Amino acid sequence: MTSEGSGAIAFPVMTLALHIAPGIARDYSLMIQSCGMTSALCCVLFMKVKIENRAVILGTFGAIPGFIIGVHFVESVQIISGLNAVIGFFWRAVMMGDISAMAWTYFSLSVPVSSITGPLGSFLGSHLHRQVIAGFVYILELLALIGFLLTKPSWQLIAVGGCIIFGGFVFFSTITKAGNYILRQIEEKEEKEIRLDDNV
Repeated sequence: MTSEGSGAIAFPVMTLALHIAPGIARDYSLMIQSCGMTSALCCVLFMKVKIENRAVILGTFGAIPGFIIGVHFVESVQIISGLNAVIGFFWRAVMMGDISAMAWTYFSLSVPVSSITGPLGSFLGSHLHRQVIAGFVYILELLALIGFLLTKPSWQLIAVGGCIIFGGFVFFSTITKAGNYILRQIEEKEEKEIRLDDNV
């Protein structure tokens, strides 16, 4: 499945199309994503989908300090997974206590929709091939990039965005090649062990 939740859609729509202040859109995205992604999490657990517990635990613990530091130093932080969205929602609402009334109003209207479509998306996504889901994510990210460019940002922002995209491409290409190399080494080692066992 993908971590593209309602917050990833709501934030750009609210800021670019509806011209809502980024702080309000950020808080609303965080709040609504905590409901939708957590509902999707319940669906995943109910369907008994096999998950990697270490990845969930380590990813969550790694993201908590990232959110807490990021929310104080980065203007428009979005949390992308359900557990981290809940932690972020708690931190903004309880620890910081400065969520605007407008964000709470949007939140109260959207909880039923997000709580239903989160598990529905998780259920439907479990029946799609991972390449189809990846294609949807690519389309969403391309639309977000186009929306960003439509705001006519400064050339510095475009340059930084381009560097981030290029750097991410290089980084993940390197990881893919390294993973394929390691996988080939493991397969060759297993084949040698099988041949040795056959000879004995």
